[in-house]
Amino acid sequence: MSQTSVNYKSVLEDLRAKRVKLDAAISAIEEMVGDASSTDSTHSEQPVRATAATSYLYSRSTIAEAAIHFLKAAGKPQGTVEIVNAIKLGGIRSKSKNLYRTVYNSLNTKMDKGQITKGGGKWGLTEWQNQQENPR
Repeated sequence: MSQTSVNYKSVLEDLRAKRVKLDAAISAIEEMVGDASSTDSTHSEQPVRATAATSYLYSRSTIAEAAIHFLKAAGKPQGTVEIVNAIKLGGIRSKSKNLYRTVYNSLNTKMDKGQITKGGGKWGLTEWQNQQENPR
């Protein structure tokens, strides 16, 4: 019987990406439950708002912070669309008319500051490049 080599780094990256999606789904469901219970006269409106607001992964983050957090959790470069979808599911609040453009511009600003990289249409973290250049 042959032994199969498991690439644990790849498995970990996959699990992190799935965790972000699960956290976003949980937050969305918590919001729906919170919204449904706010119409119930036995619950006060204030605790429901507090629960819904605190259950969001990115509800208190800036767009750039949320994008960076998502990239760290995903563990690999992501396209702008994937980032936008993840931070929206995670509860980011924005009055932007075009969230895609806002995220793109925020990431460009972080790229100018050396925190973000872009290659092949995907955004990544500068620290990933540093880790590849200087492996332990």
